[in-house]
Amino acid sequence: LREIFNLVNDWIIERVKIDVLVYVFVLNDIEHFDERTNDYYQQLTALEPKWWPLRETYFYNQMYYRVQALLRSESIGYYDYLNEAYAGPPWGRFTAKLDELQSLCERNGIELKIVAFPFLHDQKGENPFSQAMIQLRDYADDRNIPFQDLTPVFAAANESLTVNRY
Repeated sequence: LREIFNLVNDWIIERVKIDVLVYVFVLNDIEHFDERTNDYYQQLTALEPKWWPLRETYFYNQMYYRVQALLRSESIGYYDYLNEAYAGPPWGRFTAKLDELQSLCERNGIELKIVAFPFLHDQKGENPFSQAMIQLRDYADDRNIPFQDLTPVFAAANESLTVNRY
């Protein structure tokens, strides 16, 4: 979201004509507003492999970091960690930045819309992020921002979806 704000601001400065801005929201967008995320990624960066095939080959690099993540206890509860962010201070920081984006859009005659993607890994079971979607929808409704939750669309197609089989 910070990058989007900066990009839109740059476009405005460069006089790029923008009529509508659609913010495509994914449920893990909030992680960048949680200080634990930065700490976690710094720790992973410190684990960068020394052997060049693990560093320079996509498949081996991907597998290396997946194994590292599995070995680290703080990686195991990723979805719980994200859900905690919606109930705590990261939500406030996230919505403050979204308020800034809406204000920037309003000052420059840009219509802001939000389209929200669900996590696709478990559309069959109970959705642990339904409350987060409701929070975001309520936030958008309170500010008259058009909002579209794509959860029903993907839930209807759950049998045919595969997201990252590894």
